[in-house]
Amino acid sequence: ALVAGLLAACGAAVRPGAASSAGSALAGPDQDLVVSAAQAVQPAMLDRLAERRAIFMGEVHNRPEHHRGQLAAIRALHDYGVNLALGLEAFQRPFQSDLDDYAAGRIGESELLRRSGYKERWGFDFGLYRAILEFARDKGIPLVALNATKEQIQTVSRDGIDALSQEHRRTIPNPPEL
Repeated sequence: ALVAGLLAACGAAVRPGAASSAGSALAGPDQDLVVSAAQAVQPAMLDRLAERRAIFMGEVHNRPEHHRGQLAAIRALHDYGVNLALGLEAFQRPFQSDLDDYAAGRIGESELLRRSGYKERWGFDFGLYRAILEFARDKGIPLVALNATKEQIQTVSRDGIDALSQEHRRTIPNPPEL
């Protein structure tokens, strides 16, 4: 199964009203399984996680323990034999080729950050994400740029989604595709 670890905002990981310690109770195959980024992945959870087409792992962007938890979960799933791809909110979709070049070892970290405009377009300390990207590169796990462009995000924040051009609207997935 292809599993996408979506390293996204914390709200993507927890359903409204869910407790922050969510994930300790295992859900059935047709139910949401919520795993906190700060929660260790228990061996009993690996079977359930491995069944999923997508796993959403959120974090508070500036919390190192959340990123460590994500890496631990990614490592555990990889070691369990799950075929992974990692979707990254920190990189905008037009910069997919830069992530591909990094994952293939054609460019290093500094070139990835320069070409993708990471500091200007995301801005959070890359050191928080480094170990996850290095692990993925070292293990041959594909990296997927998920985010809309900064310009699209600003337009939607200021004027609403209807303010996007038709061309830009086509680049944003419909909720059922997420």
